[in-house]
Amino acid sequence: MLDSGVSGKRYQGVVEWKGSSLAESIEYYFQHSEQLATKIWLTVTDSSATGLLLQVVPMSAQQSAGMQNEIIMPSWQRILHLTQAADARIISELPYPDLLTQLYPEETIRIFDGTPVKFHCGCTRKRGQDAIFILGRE
Repeated sequence: MLDSGVSGKRYQGVVEWKGSSLAESIEYYFQHSEQLATKIWLTVTDSSATGLLLQVVPMSAQQSAGMQNEIIMPSWQRILHLTQAADARIISELPYPDLLTQLYPEETIRIFDGTPVKFHCGCTRKRGQDAIFILGRE
């Protein structure tokens, strides 16, 4: 269940698991549920887990009319090509401003303030029992 916090509306997107990795499955989800071109690189060491997510910024159909083939997709392909140089070592070791500068030396890099992420579970004992009941005895 996702809650954007903006409108107070919650939604849940359910898409089948596709791919042979977590990254491929998430990419598939965004492509087929959200209709957003997405590419993810993940790396894990003994002491950390790090990822890099690229995604086309969503815009309304009116905003993107005529831009998809001429601007958006060529830019997306160019950025994907540049990002192929992102191996596990540089993703996990470089501070993100340095990583971005190294991957995209010709681009203007803008780094926005972060937004705190918080976890909230609306689970109750009854919901847990209901979920187990739905699974059935087998």
